[in-house]
Amino acid sequence: VEYSRDVYEEIKEEYSKFLENIGVKPLSFIPASGRLGDNMIEKSPNIPWFDGPTILEQIDSFTQNPEKENQPFRMPVQDIYKFTNFGDERRIIAGTIETGMVRVGDRVIFLPSGKESEVQSIEGFNVPAKNQISSPHSTGLTLSTQIYVKQGELMCRKDESPAQISTRLKVNIFWMGRAPMIYGKRYKLKLGSARESVELVDILSVIDASELTTIQGKKQLDRHDVGECVIETSKPVAFDPVSEIIILPIVV
Repeated sequence: VEYSRDVYEEIKEEYSKFLENIGVKPLSFIPASGRLGDNMIEKSPNIPWFDGPTILEQIDSFTQNPEKENQPFRMPVQDIYKFTNFGDERRIIAGTIETGMVRVGDRVIFLPSGKESEVQSIEGFNVPAKNQISSPHSTGLTLSTQIYVKQGELMCRKDESPAQISTRLKVNIFWMGRAPMIYGKRYKLKLGSARESVELVDILSVIDASELTTIQGKKQLDRHDVGECVIETSKPVAFDPVSEIIILPIVV
C-alpha cells in the first residue's frame, strides 16, 4: 500500500472499535514491515508521518504484571496423602501454589467448604525443611488440626482476601468443540483442581473470531465463537475474578 497513512488510519479505526467491544485498550498501533525492517528496531524513513515507537521500543516498555508470589495465596488441592507405615499419621495436602506464599503457622481456609486450620509443616521429598514456600512450586502441607478436605477445594490464607464462592459465573468462553454449546446440556468444568458439572444459562453476546463481528441474540456457541456467557455449576465453586487472579478454566 506504499506506506499509505490513510490505510493505516482505516485499520487503526476498525481494530479500535473491535477491541473496545471486548474491553481491550491497545497501547499503540505500529505500521511496520517484518520483511523490510520498517519500524522494527529503528524509525523508518519510509513512514515519516508516524511518530510512535518502534516494535522493539514498545516491547521494551511493557510493564510486567505483579509477581504471582505477591498476590493472595491460592493452592488448589490436588490430593491428600496419608502414610500408615511405621506409625506415620501425617495427612499431607498436596497441590501446586498458583499465587502467593504461605508460612508455617499461617491460618488457612479451604473453599468452598469453609473449613479452617493452621499450617504445621511444609513437606517435600529429599529437601531441607522449609518455613515458607511460594508460587509456582508444588508442595505438600500438613495441618495442626486434622480436618476432612477433598480434591478440588481451594486453599487460601485466612489473613488475605478470600476467593469468591458461587454457583453462577459470568465468563468469556472460546468454544472449540465441533458440536455447538447449547442450552439444556450438561458440560464439565475444570477450574484449578475442581471438576464440576455445569450448564449454559445465558449468552450475553458473541464475537465471531473468524470475522471479528459481534452478534447479539445467539442461542448457542458455535465453533470458534467467543461468547460472554453465564454458566451455572451443580455445586458451589471457589474462584477469583480474572482481573485479579487468573486460573484458567476449561469447559468440555
